[in-house]
Amino acid sequence: MNVEVEILDLQLRLQALEARSCTGGRDAVLAGLATARAEIVEVRSGVGRDFEILNFEIARLRERFDESCKASLAETLTMLEGLRFQLDDLGLRLDRLLAKDDA
Repeated sequence: MNVEVEILDLQLRLQALEARSCTGGRDAVLAGLATARAEIVEVRSGVGRDFEILNFEIARLRERFDESCKASLAETLTMLEGLRFQLDDLGLRLDRLLAKDDA
């Protein structure tokens, strides 16, 4: 169930209990309030657990993203090194061709 719906339901129940306090017995209202408070504590606890799980999942996603970025960076650096080597090789070839032309 949606947490917002649960909270709204609890608020409505508290309002109903408060309305009954004007017409009903004090003991019944206190028992109802105690029940509502216990349910609020339970909902808060559930929300807390949900946030802990969410934080854990976010941390795992960050780790995976970091690993992916590191792997991509390493691959890119390897490709750049290869391109640099090819560029140097082409420069040497060009120098040799130009030297043959001058001779």
